[in-house]
Amino acid sequence: MSPESSVKLITLNPGDYAFGEGGTVLQTLLGSCVAITFWVPRWKFGAMCHYILPTRPSNNEHSSLGCYAEETLPAIAGRFIDMGLRADDMEIRMFGGGNMFPMQFPQKETLIGEQNIAAGRRLLKAFGFSLAEEDVAGEMRRKVTFEILTGRVQVQHGVGLNPDLMERR
Repeated sequence: MSPESSVKLITLNPGDYAFGEGGTVLQTLLGSCVAITFWVPRWKFGAMCHYILPTRPSNNEHSSLGCYAEETLPAIAGRFIDMGLRADDMEIRMFGGGNMFPMQFPQKETLIGEQNIAAGRRLLKAFGFSLAEEDVAGEMRRKVTFEILTGRVQVQHGVGLNPDLMERR
């Protein structure tokens, strides 16, 4: 069996989150949404979420819990706690939160991306997690690819998502 055939690729849509191990690769596309990766190096296990908003609007009971930071991050943290893991067992990275319409929304206090970033930081801190790295804000889209076996995260910036490939680990 070739190494390529053992890779399981999972594409997260807005509001999704997933766990994986070994050869799992998680990927997503971001604008104002935020993705957070969680990697457990010693177990080659990890998770990634792609949330849309910080909190669930009071008039929306039908969206999945993955859509909102205030619901997604406690669910992921709870799973790790149930597995007996501590915050310092993981490497955590945050991506996204861009201002996709800078000409329409020039005032920072109205930006969904900035609100998403702040919510992620606040909730991660509340669970005792610290960020190893972040690539947030700005006026760009991002494609994030997380290889769970190695913990490597690749981020592509830009409209076409081809330029400025950056590798992280």
